[in-house]
Amino acid sequence: MMMDDPLIPHVEAIRRWLHLRDTVEWLARTAWIPLILGVVVLLASRTIPWPRYRLWAWAPVGLWVLIVIAYAAVRPRTLMDAARRADAELALKDRLATALALSRGPDGFDPDLVTRQRADALRSARAIQPSRDLPIRWPRRPLMWATAMFLGALALMFIPNPMDAVLEQRARVAQATEEEAQNLEKLAEEIETSEALNEADKEALLKELRELIARLRDHRGNPEEVLTDLSEFKARLRDRVDPQLAARQAALESLSARVARLAGMEDRRPSLDETARLLEALLRNVGEMTPEERERIAETLEETASRLGEADAALARALRDAAAAVRRGDVQGARKAAARAADALHAARRDLALQEALARALGQAEASGRRIASTGGMRASPGMQEGSGAGTAPGRGFGGQPGGGGGTQADRLPPSTGTGRASAPMEPNRPYNVDEMVYAPGARASQREAGAGEPEFIPGQESAEGEVQVREGAAPLPGTARPALVPYQEVYREYASEAAKAMERGYIPLNLRDYVREYFTALEP
Repeated sequence: MMMDDPLIPHVEAIRRWLHLRDTVEWLARTAWIPLILGVVVLLASRTIPWPRYRLWAWAPVGLWVLIVIAYAAVRPRTLMDAARRADAELALKDRLATALALSRGPDGFDPDLVTRQRADALRSARAIQPSRDLPIRWPRRPLMWATAMFLGALALMFIPNPMDAVLEQRARVAQATEEEAQNLEKLAEEIETSEALNEADKEALLKELRELIARLRDHRGNPEEVLTDLSEFKARLRDRVDPQLAARQAALESLSARVARLAGMEDRRPSLDETARLLEALLRNVGEMTPEERERIAETLEETASRLGEADAALARALRDAAAAVRRGDVQGARKAAARAADALHAARRDLALQEALARALGQAEASGRRIASTGGMRASPGMQEGSGAGTAPGRGFGGQPGGGGGTQADRLPPSTGTGRASAPMEPNRPYNVDEMVYAPGARASQREAGAGEPEFIPGQESAEGEVQVREGAAPLPGTARPALVPYQEVYREYASEAAKAMERGYIPLNLRDYVREYFTALEP
């Protein structure tokens, strides 16, 4: 075939048009297939939360167009195919195909006949206008199906989808979960830089925190999974929390305060390491003390040892031995006992640092659980109720170190499952049960709004004239000063011990126990 053949450009134009027409016709015949897939996706997105369902609905259409175009590109039509199709559709009696075949050479045919045939084919080709003579054939039924599917897809796009609210809520939960994961990461960084923790304990706690952070980010779009991960994390941490932590902290703070007073440092709140040094320095001079001074020190050490009890048996034993040695005036025995007490105080410092880190992690997990549950529109578990985690008011750890304490604005404290009121004015001195409502400021206002509770207005007596008479009662007489029947120290020890036992028995978050402990520390004689 000669490239300078005048017939070639006309057949090439026919070939290009037929290629375009075939591609358009294929798209028209098969357009209903991706559209019906899009309708199925849009219908399914109304029953299940499907993220980015609009993109998934229209993705098959775009993919199908690319497939058809790629298929047409890999199947190019030759000039002979285009000539034969044009001959068949235009009834040219194989003029174009014969002319292309003879363009290679006469091959035994009469040259004059070949020249006249090719001239006739060229005249026919010049008269052909591809877009007019070879129009696109639009398939009616497939196009009707495609139109119906397209209109249905548009309608489903604009009709409100009930799952949009679910997807929006999941997006908010995912964002809140990411924020809480970042808060946990900050806590892990603080724990990692802490020098008070034992390395083994630090690594174990950091491993737990980082595993929790990874799980939260894996499940951040699912509030149920996130809350389950947080609950399991808190359960593991609670198993490691010392149940006698409040009593132990109160006793150790009392020991530090008393040792500071004995050392003439009433305005100091020494740390445990400083307390150990002060105690060793104090007992080093036992031989130079008067019997009254030794007795006062011995009573202080014995009282602190009794308060420690089983919370810190090693320290309590060392303090009792030190008290006995001081009372006897045994300088060597007092120094040895002071050294053992110092070692026990150093160990207690490390242990309390771990307990404080556990409390902070537990408080952060509880606060995260509450926020995620609130964002997800779910009810928090009992361990995530308001007031059970870290609030905004900073607590104070042992020895002035920052703790994980927090405030609360809740009107009910856990478990709070009852409906009674322990401080109702119409029922004085009524026994209080743990499962009843605890009075808090603001509770009465909400009860009045809800119509609950007794009225606080006490009407007077109505007279015969219809007037209300109010009689003022006599002013209460002042109390009579009488001597105390029980020494204050015994009352204090009894009440502090009962408070510590109550905190160990009931569910009181670690971050709120600091307030109870500090309250009794402030009342200490």
